[in-house]
Amino acid sequence: MTTKTLTPLNYLISCRVRLSEEQRTTLRTAYNEIKQTATPATHPNVMPGSSIKVGTNYSINTQLGLADITISDLLNSRDSVSLGVLLNLQKALGVEVVTKKEILDASKSYVDYVWEQV
Repeated sequence: MTTKTLTPLNYLISCRVRLSEEQRTTLRTAYNEIKQTATPATHPNVMPGSSIKVGTNYSINTQLGLADITISDLLNSRDSVSLGVLLNLQKALGVEVVTKKEILDASKSYVDYVWEQV
């Protein structure tokens, strides 16, 4: 195993993305398609007269490390999403709603704005 030596950064830049409704819909649709195709069909109760119901929950937990409830909250919330989480979600779902160029352009605009205010 190779060990990387991490050098402390002089400048810390973080990013959160406020998704549009169209972007959220794209992510929701991709998630629901994956969930639907990966969830096994339920079978009827084996014991006649039993009131026990068996359901199946699907999770892309292995790809994201997030439970279904967390993914659902991310996709339905109006809050901004951390860029790192969003990129992992895009990768797991196989869709792109935010590009590297968009983030770089927004970052440059922000830096230009801050410098103009001084």
